[in-house]
Amino acid sequence: MLVYYNLNCSFIFYFKKKIINIVIMTTITIFCGSKETINEEFKKGIVELITGLGTVKNNSGPFKFAYGGGSNGIMGIVNKTCIDNGYYTIGINCHRWKDDSDKNLNEVYYFDNLVDRQNILVSIGDCYLVLPGGVGTLYEALQCITMNDTKEINKPVFFLNTNNYFMSLFDMLECGRKSGTITKTNEQMNIIVKDTPDELIEEIKKFSFS
Repeated sequence: MLVYYNLNCSFIFYFKKKIINIVIMTTITIFCGSKETINEEFKKGIVELITGLGTVKNNSGPFKFAYGGGSNGIMGIVNKTCIDNGYYTIGINCHRWKDDSDKNLNEVYYFDNLVDRQNILVSIGDCYLVLPGGVGTLYEALQCITMNDTKEINKPVFFLNTNNYFMSLFDMLECGRKSGTITKTNEQMNIIVKDTPDELIEEIKKFSFS
């Protein structure tokens, strides 16, 4: 196992497997809740969604999955589904939240603070998947939306809107448009919203990632 520590960025990452050749793959960064208190209704369909995405082939092959890591809440379901199916996984977390399940990931990055962690989650993603979560999930999603709005990136932000969980967020954006504080539509900010895993998978299949 190779362990690498970067003093400038203050993170550690581990490569568990010997690299035979380099394959460029599309990375989908997933934002979601990690609390055990999340209602069961919002956990429905997560296994189906992640399993389905693992079979999607785009212009650069199958997806790599990047997320916070850990074994709790919806994040734990995402983590377990990826590992059980043998998908390429990248865990990006803070030192204080290290988890025993991290050893099963292909790559693991640990940071000292949320800002550095978040910047890497955003930068390595070719697209973003937002599942039900708390203020951390909203913070992550809004950073991606803001960067699309300001043209720092041009990457789709996919929402699984289970039981209209995110409707208050979209209502707030619409309120901003009516107030003149937001000038772009959801489409112009690369926001794609679907209510079911099947609908979202079909939407993601339409995109060509470079």
